[in-house]
Amino acid sequence: MHIPVGFEGSGPDRIIWGETSNGCFSVKSAYLALIKEENYDAFPWYFIWKLPIPPKLKTFMWMLCQGRILTNVERVKRRLASDPSCPICHEHPETLIHMLRDCPSAKNVWNGVVCLDTIARSMQLDWYDWLAANTHCNRPCFDGLKWCGVFVYTCWYIWKWRNMAVFNGNFYPLSISSKIILDAANDWKIANIGSVASRRTSTIFLSWSKPPDHYFKLNVDGARGPNGLIGAGGVLRDHSGTWISGFSASLGNGTVLQAEAWGLLLGLQLASKNRCQHLIVECDSEVLVNLINNGVNDLHPLRSVLCSCQFLRGQFLSCDIRHVYREINLVADLLSKDGVGADLGVHFMEQPPPQVINALLDDLCASPRSRTVICDF
Repeated sequence: MHIPVGFEGSGPDRIIWGETSNGCFSVKSAYLALIKEENYDAFPWYFIWKLPIPPKLKTFMWMLCQGRILTNVERVKRRLASDPSCPICHEHPETLIHMLRDCPSAKNVWNGVVCLDTIARSMQLDWYDWLAANTHCNRPCFDGLKWCGVFVYTCWYIWKWRNMAVFNGNFYPLSISSKIILDAANDWKIANIGSVASRRTSTIFLSWSKPPDHYFKLNVDGARGPNGLIGAGGVLRDHSGTWISGFSASLGNGTVLQAEAWGLLLGLQLASKNRCQHLIVECDSEVLVNLINNGVNDLHPLRSVLCSCQFLRGQFLSCDIRHVYREINLVADLLSKDGVGADLGVHFMEQPPPQVINALLDDLCASPRSRTVICDF
């Protein structure tokens, strides 16, 4: 087995904690690692943040998908209780699906709000299929409310009423439960429409600019596909906007930030190979630009890559690393996306590939690209 020794300037190897994003140990992360179950991590919960529901319900739904709602079964796992049975019906273990769907009290709530045949049939699915079928359903119901929003509201109120029954003995009459749920969903819809209507936006126009005389400009980017594969890309141009060299890399599985960091490292290596002395680097990852300009702690998972970037940065007479919007970074964006589906490795290009020609010509002409921004008033 061969272990790579790293890049020049990457620093010594260190042991870091793999359960946090910054490499530092925390009791919370150790606890979560001990109780974590693999099937929770497999659920694609990122869509939750786009659901038409209040932020607290998005957090609730995220915790639900992660299996972090403390039903009695979960409380027994954590040794917080000894009885896993349902506190409402006292007949079955209180799993998530029992509490939210299969308990007789929960079924009574669902009978008052389920209005679509396809949703009624989904009540026979298993836990994750049931969640996915309902949270991805955007069909209108109840005067234009989206079913996915009504579904989350119903889950939220079932959980809330369960807690009231357990801790206060005060449970809302089931005869009006559907009205409470639909009124809450409709109130949020009306409030959100007013918020969107009052939100002012404007369109700005951005374009790539040529570097000053005797300077080179390096644009780099990273991308991640839906299957977890990441890629990086970059282009080096001179003061006239002429393509000097470029690259597209397939990096295997990873995060977007890892892709961005490797894109910066490969780009700086490319600029050094072409003997650039004065360099301007543009990247559309504000997080990466802050890390490289402000420094990272010794245990950060990307420290070796970023230290190598800092070492290469010191080889130039001047090297300014800036954050730009994606509209300015389009050529590098296209190259990084090409890397996602390519064979593993780095492909350097002395001539621009056909798929970036139009974007290159737009950059040469300083053609503006539009971006919609929210105005602060």
